[in-house]
Amino acid sequence: MPITETDMMDICELRLLYLAYYAPTSERTIDLSGIKDVSYVNYHRDVYDVLKKYFPKMTSSDDAGCLLNSDLNKNVDYIFSLYNRMPLKNSEVFVSSMAEYHGIPYLGAPPNTRAVGEDKHITKMVAAFADVPTAEWKIYDAGSELKPPAFGGPYFIKPRFGATSLEIDEDSIADDWNAAQQRIRYLNEKGYSVILEKQIVGKQYASPMIDNFGDRLILPPVEETSNLKGNVITYNQKRFIDDGLRREVCKDEKIQDTIRRQTERIMNVLGPIDYARLDYIIEEKTGIAYFIELNICCNLGKRSAMVQSARSVDVGYEDLVKNIVFSSLFRNEIIENRYGMLGRP
Repeated sequence: MPITETDMMDICELRLLYLAYYAPTSERTIDLSGIKDVSYVNYHRDVYDVLKKYFPKMTSSDDAGCLLNSDLNKNVDYIFSLYNRMPLKNSEVFVSSMAEYHGIPYLGAPPNTRAVGEDKHITKMVAAFADVPTAEWKIYDAGSELKPPAFGGPYFIKPRFGATSLEIDEDSIADDWNAAQQRIRYLNEKGYSVILEKQIVGKQYASPMIDNFGDRLILPPVEETSNLKGNVITYNQKRFIDDGLRREVCKDEKIQDTIRRQTERIMNVLGPIDYARLDYIIEEKTGIAYFIELNICCNLGKRSAMVQSARSVDVGYEDLVKNIVFSSLFRNEIIENRYGMLGRP
């Protein structure tokens, strides 16, 4: 549906706040020579460039503390935030909670839904409720007694909260309970609540999803392969600081259908989310697709699984970002026109 002149006038007047750790600002010039995370710098700049094209009155900040400004709602009509990770516990709910406090519409999902996505324990409970297989698991909070789970190893151990594969490496795999205890203690001592899972041996897939103006679009899954033991994918690999991660769009129609149906079931429980990525592992022996975790407002960098999947169905980068932001504006009842709506692949 083409955009109308009235819609374009309204959009041009919209005071969008773009919030990201590497958001371009007049106050800070980023020296790339001192940054390992260059892919994230480029990612935040690329999104900025697309948004600026459609929202000329957009302001930009690299400081999430600006949300503490009591007069924020006098100057901002909508918040587009990529600021998911901050040095505080459960930080993914901060932006949405502050936006709710100010009464400003925002990208992503409500704080309660963001909290579900933040907590791998609860997301697995949601998956089980939605009749989607997920590996057996047990949680270990700092200071809790280390009792062995009711299931045997090998195990996979990682932080219960957060994303981007922080604290995940080859040592995350424990062949037995003795090794698992050591890893749990290591993470607990660093302040992490821990989730221990039965390790599933198989291929990993990322399933990107966009709301698409209420006509949810589940894009083709992307197989992710690492050169590390157990196909472990690390933080540095996801940020392209280290080599060894390969992504390839899945062509297997049976796998596509299985993951699509399971993603639909989980999303039907959680309700409206502007965009997300759901991760699965398909077990080699059984072919069962086990849900791993949910990433709300996942990476939109040009080398991300989301963007790679969209390109496989002829959706370019600008069109993808445009769809996400306009769909969110539509969901928040800021605009009426479905400008940027995508058909199904």
